[in-house]
Amino acid sequence: MSEALGYEYEIPSAVLLASANRKIMDIRKDDALALLSFAEDRYGSSERITVLRNRASGLNAKPDPIVDFYLTHAKPTAKEIKPYLGRWVGELIVTRGQPIPIDMEIKVENGKGTIVSVLPWPPHDKVETEIVFVNDKGELVYGRKNRGAGLIISTGHIANDGNLKGKESLVGFTIPDDVPDEVKEMMKFTMENSNTFNLKRVK
Repeated sequence: MSEALGYEYEIPSAVLLASANRKIMDIRKDDALALLSFAEDRYGSSERITVLRNRASGLNAKPDPIVDFYLTHAKPTAKEIKPYLGRWVGELIVTRGQPIPIDMEIKVENGKGTIVSVLPWPPHDKVETEIVFVNDKGELVYGRKNRGAGLIISTGHIANDGNLKGKESLVGFTIPDDVPDEVKEMMKFTMENSNTFNLKRVK
């Protein structure tokens, strides 16, 4: 951007440190340390950089094996995904929150199952789900990376009434030591209490 526009664009320190913190929560040690070094070169040392560097340095360089399992799992075959094909509409029941509408289509593309969801907020774009597979119990598993860290994973089955029902859980999350107590409490509650969903096949 700086080269294209002909002037030096400075990334604010707060943005660099927030990004480094997200990399730490994703267990991305090298990326976090690189961001912190860049921030220190540009803005000098600070207590916040020291705290984040200590956290990053103590990370295992390998990603969480549970997170890696979901991210590297193969997409389902056409046969595996067949029971779930169609458009599903309903809502996610959020513990301590407002229900969120769900509208998604499960289909086969290039011989593999895929899910395309309509975002429940403007401009209501369609997005392909990052994680999709059918587990050894025949349950549909799908999810995505969280914007901060970890994964949001949904696991469901077709109930006797024909609806797709299940739960949404947080996977691979860690609670940073340096967040306020009320934030820690909220994060812990969210991690320990799954949301549920109930979807009806409309076509």
